[in-house]
Amino acid sequence: MWMPYKPMTVTDAINHYAAATGSPAYAQSCESAHYMGYRAWMNFNDVRGYWIAEYTWAGRRVIARGSFEEVLGALVRFQEGNGKGGCVSVYCTNDAEVAACEAVGMVPWSKEADEAAYNAVAWWGTEVSSAFRLQQQVGIPAVHMLATSNSLDEYRAKVDAYCKKEKPA
Repeated sequence: MWMPYKPMTVTDAINHYAAATGSPAYAQSCESAHYMGYRAWMNFNDVRGYWIAEYTWAGRRVIARGSFEEVLGALVRFQEGNGKGGCVSVYCTNDAEVAACEAVGMVPWSKEADEAAYNAVAWWGTEVSSAFRLQQQVGIPAVHMLATSNSLDEYRAKVDAYCKKEKPA
């Protein structure tokens, strides 16, 4: 069961990437920023005998431990405050847990739905990574070009035009 990704903008993706690739101290200071969406999950810990919800950002972060209902409630509250681009998943073990997840608005997970939802928000992330590399390694002001573009095609056209303009004759 899962709650799909929250929509994010290109500016959110740029801020997220900068935080993720900066210093550990900067990453930790950005942890609760509105553009910092996390993929959190909940599963049963067979060794300890309790449910746990967690995510990873500058290390492992535990949201809650306890009974299924307690941890599910904490996970839902986490998702309500989760930043853009974030989602949550629950690994259910029986029909009662599935029903509890559906009652809080979760839907059954499928690879196709996950990929479609991820691609709706993640293409920015892929392009942001590329833009930062172009800017840092080649000197193309690609991050600004991406931030000021209305579509992927417009961004790519700006990069192509810049590259053609900068080539020596």
